[in-house]
Amino acid sequence: MRACPNASFTLVDISEEMLEKAKQQLEGYDVNFVQSSAEDFSIEKKFDFFFSSRAIEYIENKESTLKRLLEKLDHGGHGAIITKMPHYRRAKLTGRNIPDIHQGQIAPNLLKQILKEAGCSNIRMRPATVHVPLVDTAWLNHLLFKIVKGMSLNPIVNFFVESYVITFTKS
Repeated sequence: MRACPNASFTLVDISEEMLEKAKQQLEGYDVNFVQSSAEDFSIEKKFDFFFSSRAIEYIENKESTLKRLLEKLDHGGHGAIITKMPHYRRAKLTGRNIPDIHQGQIAPNLLKQILKEAGCSNIRMRPATVHVPLVDTAWLNHLLFKIVKGMSLNPIVNFFVESYVITFTKS
């Protein structure tokens, strides 16, 4: 926001509490705060940048919601989505139970396909956070992240990826 002081922003969150925290942090910026779910949010104007962090895994109709929202992204506009990596097999192997609320995690290649169908290109997928399974040490996770942070997702890297970021341009 500091890099684009004349920009206007629309922040959408379903949580009134999160919007209140954002209002406190973003005082002085041109921000429109909207309390809504992604599925129910609608906007008339086009926008230049789309950003979503840890929301898509909670959207029931991911494909239709994303395509509808990305219709409002200007051609040449950019986007970034951060979401959890589904590790259902890894959880099963380690005896961990995944709560129902986290069953909506989306595989990177499926999200990439949805973005392509929505008219996006220059799609890149990289780790956002990593975790070494069965070893709960912050320094090891930090070291691993330093190693893989610039890498594209692949089966080996994916095993350690807790969350990933996918960036794109609207064609």
